[in-house]
Amino acid sequence: MNRNEIVFFCLALFYCLFGFTCVSLVSTSIAEYIGKNGWATFNRIFIPILILILLGAAGFVGSRFRIRLPAWHEWLFVVLGGAASMWVISRTLLLTTELIHIPQFAICTLLFSAAFPRQPLPAIGCSAAACIADEWVQALFPNRVLDINDIFLNFIGLYIGLIVWRAIDAKRAAQTGAGGV
Repeated sequence: MNRNEIVFFCLALFYCLFGFTCVSLVSTSIAEYIGKNGWATFNRIFIPILILILLGAAGFVGSRFRIRLPAWHEWLFVVLGGAASMWVISRTLLLTTELIHIPQFAICTLLFSAAFPRQPLPAIGCSAAACIADEWVQALFPNRVLDINDIFLNFIGLYIGLIVWRAIDAKRAAQTGAGGV
C-alpha cells in the first residue's frame, strides 16, 4: 500500500468507528423529533433531501459514464442490484430513518475502495465486514437491536458505493489512457 492508500484505509477505519456512533446518536435525536412532531412533518423534510442526494449521486455517476457506454454486464449489475434494492427499500420505507444506512455504507465502501484501488476484493470484504459488524455491535448495547433489514440496507449502500467507485475508476482509467497517448 502506498501512502495515499494507507491514509484512505485509516480514514475508512475512523469513519467506521466514529461515524457509525455519531449516526446512532443522530438517529436517537430524529426519533425524539418524530415523537414530538410526527412522521408526516419529518417526511416533508427528509424525502426532498433524500431525492436531492439521489439525483446528485445519479448525476455524478452518469457524468462519469459519459466517457464510454457501460458494457452489458455492468448494465445487468445495475438493473439486478437496483431491483433487489427497491425490493428491500419497499419493505422498510415505513421506517424512513433507516434509510440513513444507504449513504452511510456507500461512503464506507468508497473509502475502502480508495484504500484498495487496484484490489476490489479487500475493499468489498472490509465494507461487508463493516455492514455486518455495525449491526452486530448494536446488539451489545441496551435499547438497540440487531435488525436484518438494516443489514440489507447496509449492503444496498455497499452496492451503491461500488457503482460510484466504478464510475470514478472508469473516469480515472480514461484519463490515464488519454494522457498516455
